Amino acid sequence: MIALMTLLRRYWREVVLLLVVIGVLLIGWSLRGIAAERDTARQADLQDKARLAQIQRQDAVTQRIDASATATAEHTQTVYRTLHDEVIQYVDRKDSSASCMLDLGWVRLHDAAANGIVPDASGTVDASRP
Repeated sequence: MIALMTLLRRYWREVVLLLVVIGVLLIGWSLRGIAAERDTARQADLQDKARLAQIQRQDAVTQRIDASATATAEHTQTVYRTLHDEVIQYVDRKDSSASCMLDLGWVRLHDAAANGIVPDASGTVDASRP
């Protein structure tokens, strides 16, 4: 113990300097850890903001696509209703068949195809006419 006291009296400046250096190193080490935690939290916050921005962009695109699909479906229904109404108007007319004269051979061929009957081969071009 006496030897330790003798050493402290003789080298007290060096001991104090060593303790100050150790204290500064410990404070620096602690501040480095605090800065690392702060940087990690800041990075996590930036990632969260980027993820939120990406989700918002995807939501906006989804809403635009949904609105476009809805508008297209409504337009398709409107066109279908209009065409359906127009076709019914033309089919219900009595004078429509009188204004359209079709070739008799074509009418026979069409009726046969509609009924599923295959007509016999005509042989020549003029043989199909009576």
